[in-house]
Amino acid sequence: MLNLFSPRQRLFNKTDSAQASLRAIIFSIKDYWFALPIEAVIKILPCPPINSPSKEGISIVDLEDRTITVVDLLYKLNHLEEGNEIEKICGLQRFLILTMTQTEEIFGLLVEHSPTLIDIPLNSIRTVPLSYRHVIELNFVKQMAILTDTQEHKLLKVFLLGTV
Repeated sequence: MLNLFSPRQRLFNKTDSAQASLRAIIFSIKDYWFALPIEAVIKILPCPPINSPSKEGISIVDLEDRTITVVDLLYKLNHLEEGNEIEKICGLQRFLILTMTQTEEIFGLLVEHSPTLIDIPLNSIRTVPLSYRHVIELNFVKQMAILTDTQEHKLLKVFLLGTV
């Protein structure tokens, strides 16, 4: 189970309509959208070579003077094809988002594209039903935001990593 960083301080912004919001980075993995509060992000960098790629979706990478655990959410979402997905993703020069666990251990999340910084209105955040989390194997996600994609004129379900 993925045990993500729970920020001690929240970055709430006021928009023109005086509506409170959560500043976060947003990124997609296959057909799913995820958000991570900006204060939980340590660094975003091009994915370096992965040491000992694992078929369980967990591997390690050497960054400067540290060895860091890498989590492949693509594997966690059961979108694997034959072969090792971590190796394929990093071979394609994707990105690594560095964040922390609740025990303050630094780890990296692999993403397919560079994340985007957005403000998520607090009134768009709701609890993900437990039964849904179990069915699609997102038991590490407890909340989501319902946002409007202005380009495609449809609703986006964005799963929040960490808690708000």
